[in-house]
Amino acid sequence: MLIVHVGTQKTGSSSIQHFLRENEGLLRESGISYISAVREWSDHNKLARELRSDAADTPRADAVVAEITARGYDKYILSAEELFHKRVPGRLFDHLTRHLDMEVRIVCYLRRPDHLMEALYKQRVKTGDIKPWPLRYLDANKWECDYLPVLDAFADRFGGEHISVRPYARPHLKDGDIVADFLDVTGLRMNGSPTRSMPEDNPTFSSAVSEMMGFCVRNSDIRFYDLNEKIAGLDWPNLKKSGDVYNRTTRLRLLEELEPGLREITRRYGEDLWQTLSFDDLREGGSFAFPSEHDRAELALQAGKAVLFAAMRLKG
Repeated sequence: MLIVHVGTQKTGSSSIQHFLRENEGLLRESGISYISAVREWSDHNKLARELRSDAADTPRADAVVAEITARGYDKYILSAEELFHKRVPGRLFDHLTRHLDMEVRIVCYLRRPDHLMEALYKQRVKTGDIKPWPLRYLDANKWECDYLPVLDAFADRFGGEHISVRPYARPHLKDGDIVADFLDVTGLRMNGSPTRSMPEDNPTFSSAVSEMMGFCVRNSDIRFYDLNEKIAGLDWPNLKKSGDVYNRTTRLRLLEELEPGLREITRRYGEDLWQTLSFDDLREGGSFAFPSEHDRAELALQAGKAVLFAAMRLKG
């Protein structure tokens, strides 16, 4: 069996990948191979980029097939959040079926679309990859949270019965843990006690912190990873915050547009998914609260202090 974990983005993929890499030896002793071909540290995103491209040659996919063919394990695992893309299923299926005869299981985790878009915006703005224009970013990239067309593409090639879709929300994960849930869904059993160290901390900073970090990275020689580490180590209030990029109106408009697809996903892959994808908190009388102007000013002030403090420490 080949298990293909396709993310999606910002759903704990790094924790799963870090665990699989850390326990690679134990997995192999248990008849399971976390495929090493084209693996970049702990993920297979290089393979995903190849499959998403227009390239006729597929040396990375060839290397994966060669590794599976050469080894005699019961199960193999690929993991890359960038595999969740409409171009991937067809090319992956054609390549695998041309060379291999084995069952394929697709596993993915979904978070509510507005939560995903906020997380992606913060990640990309704090690294300096984009400028702080959240509405422009949402309009240009909301295809990333339109899950149904991608799931349709996987189902067309691999069959819906071979796809496991799980909610990315702690209350709905096995033991409240993404790794435990992944092991349970895939049926992976190891002969021994796996180790578990945590991957590098990547906290959810406020929008203000994220945007000021990006400004600092774009306009100085300070590296993002160093700045991120310094600020993550600060035990200051009002640095970490969720729900502060898009207001209620923007979120509701996005989710109402996507609702038919989200309903169809829950119908096919499990009604329990709606507990995570539901957005009643955004409707009239709901619990969602966007920060007030006063609160946003306080967040911005604290963000400025934190980024300046961290930058001064890094520059000595």
